[in-house]
Amino acid sequence: MNDIGRGVQFTTEDGRDYAQAAGHGNCNIAIGVTEKTRVDIMVTGAEDSEQACELANTLTELAGPRVPQG
Repeated sequence: MNDIGRGVQFTTEDGRDYAQAAGHGNCNIAIGVTEKTRVDIMVTGAEDSEQACELANTLTELAGPRVPQG
């Protein structure tokens, strides 16, 4: 995942790896599946990065349970 303005934050929750990058009204969240695969949630065109990340977090909460764990 590329830095798009505010760095890349990495976290692990319930055995799953996540990465988040935000900047310029955009927010990307990667949900780790295996060492080589991931699901990307991307929100673009928001008024600011905080708004974009709120929506991306909501989408991640909805998609997360449907994403297989490798």
